[in-house]
Amino acid sequence: CTCTNGKCVIEGGKYVCKCPPGYGNYTKSYCKACECGPNKSCIWISTGIFSSEKSCFCNPGYFEDNRNCVAVPCTQESQCGERQKCVGEEGKKTCQCDDGLGGESCDKEEWCEDIGKFKNCKGENGKCEYSKEKRSVVCTCDIGKQFLPEENICKGPCTSNPCKNDGKCEVDGQGFKCNCTGPWKGKTCENDCPKYPIQLVLPRYQLQNQVKENQQSAHHC
Repeated sequence: CTCTNGKCVIEGGKYVCKCPPGYGNYTKSYCKACECGPNKSCIWISTGIFSSEKSCFCNPGYFEDNRNCVAVPCTQESQCGERQKCVGEEGKKTCQCDDGLGGESCDKEEWCEDIGKFKNCKGENGKCEYSKEKRSVVCTCDIGKQFLPEENICKGPCTSNPCKNDGKCEVDGQGFKCNCTGPWKGKTCENDCPKYPIQLVLPRYQLQNQVKENQQSAHHC
């Protein structure tokens, strides 16, 4: 990976050129200075084969005020705008976007974008959206599916075929259950019939052949 003025990082399983604050991706391998002013970064938008124009925006934790990007001081949440929280060391707290949000008004759901944390949370893999209750961008799963934090997507409990030995997986309120076939038993049909049958002791009147007085044995698997 080549990344002039920036740093190559792994995102989504591949290397990308990540630019520092004050720089923007002029090309996929070159970070160019924005020269937008203090506390600002930019993106470069191609306008032709050999030309590009820049669009400036405030760095995380800063907000536009009369075309300047300033940190908004705060001591409590009520002093911050919607989708913002008051964070930082005591005496140095500022209003910042909730987790996964960006943009000047914190209206940009960055974790849902192509290189974001939940970029694959879409379609049958879930829905990427902002949760006001959790104060964060989240991956919301449909009923019957579970969120997998290692992949940041939703999957049905039967997707990975957890049932062994030809067992049939069925989604239920607790996740899944396996309908086992033949002698197989257990949560995932992993246990077969014991090698030596279990001996049951039953009253004489339940069986025809008496082994000893008042008792009779039988095998059950």
